Amino acid sequence: MEEREKLEIHRHTEMERAAVTAMLKSKRKFHMTDRMLQFFTYAHLPDELQQVSKPFGVLAEYICGRLPPNPERTVALRKLLEAKDCAVRALIYKEPNSEKSSAERVPDRPAGGKETINKID
Repeated sequence: MEEREKLEIHRHTEMERAAVTAMLKSKRKFHMTDRMLQFFTYAHLPDELQQVSKPFGVLAEYICGRLPPNPERTVALRKLLEAKDCAVRALIYKEPNSEKSSAERVPDRPAGGKETINKID
């Protein structure tokens, strides 16, 4: 990589860092209420699940406090909620019943390894 390219990358990195720092220091606050925040509560959960859920709730509050209410903020919260739900499910996931063989857990496949989809009437 040429020296000029390295300087350009460094300049962009510094600009991004400055933008993030300015955003974090910003006194600009938006509505902390959003109908989506109800799904990020965690006080009612057992301690083990709170440890997983709380960081998502904190980030959701940060998003609502720092970003203007608009459709993109709602999408950000919705995707964050999806990630939180997945993280909680990952913690409580249980392996399928070990008494069943792996053949019983895998759906039947026709010869050649290709699955077929049957229409349900």
